[in-house]
Amino acid sequence: MPTFQVLTPPSTEPVSLIQVNSWCRLDLSADVLAAAEATGPVPSTLDAALVADAQNLALLRTAARQKVEAYTGRYFSEQTVAITYFVYEPYVLPAGAEALSVDGFFTDLTALANRSSYLEEYRKSISINRELPFGEALQQTYTVTAKVKSDPQYSALASTVIMKFTADMYKNRELAQELSVEYKVLLAEARTNVLGAD
Repeated sequence: MPTFQVLTPPSTEPVSLIQVNSWCRLDLSADVLAAAEATGPVPSTLDAALVADAQNLALLRTAARQKVEAYTGRYFSEQTVAITYFVYEPYVLPAGAEALSVDGFFTDLTALANRSSYLEEYRKSISINRELPFGEALQQTYTVTAKVKSDPQYSALASTVIMKFTADMYKNRELAQELSVEYKVLLAEARTNVLGAD
């Protein structure tokens, strides 16, 4: 199963803290929410505890987005990721992703399009010289760096689920949170090219 690593996190979230604040029926001021989104010290004019609460809300919002992205196989904020595959695994990028480079067993993006025929030629050792026995070659990996863009097709659905799931996590902070059946039903139509999702 491919593994993912975020190289460049999103600069913006698909749902603002103002929206999440409203959905959760909290009464955090716009100044507090802005301070929670910003980096750097908290202005002395603001209540540090309220800003910390808003920062916690922002963390939960990000966690909710990540859960939704993992479950649907779609991205709802622009970011750069590294996806590592074993050579025998299907090469499938997430929806809306554009491959930028590849390292490892393959070093040329054009080779990925002909990956299956390449492996067959490698197995036969006819046109491609084998540097490793075929069984050992199958254990090799390659890592694709890809840029993913926000998927507009299901952005409204995803935003709604992100806000709802954020509110659930905020209200039940002491409990471990996974996407419930309710959320999975809501997101079912948006699932595509799910890599590494449960």
